[in-house]
Amino acid sequence: LHGLLTRCEALAEQHGWTRLLVACTVERSRVWLAQDHVKGAEHQLVKLRALLDKLNRSRPEDSTSFCMADGARARLLLHTGHHAEACELLKAAIAFGQHSPATMPQAVAQLRVMQRSEEHTSELQSH
Repeated sequence: LHGLLTRCEALAEQHGWTRLLVACTVERSRVWLAQDHVKGAEHQLVKLRALLDKLNRSRPEDSTSFCMADGARARLLLHTGHHAEACELLKAAIAFGQHSPATMPQAVAQLRVMQRSEEHTSELQSH
């Protein structure tokens, strides 16, 4: 999977497709976490911050990239046990995505699924 992501990133860089670069970086972070490789995921978030520095949160065409990045950060927070911080980040990201008409609906939906999953997990743990 990492090889496929590397090829996808190269294609995105060649064509200047920043949103695809963000998506590849987010996915690589997810893969690292699935492999329980926190350092690899953290490295991807550093790379993600550098990509986002080139974008503007107030530009509608960039809003999906910011939602995807917030989701990646929340996933890392959840993986490392920072549940309250992750929930706050997810709530803010969902609100941001809903108020930006250009945000791809699936980006907001993924954030909601993550948020509801965390809420459900918290409920189970409290019983």
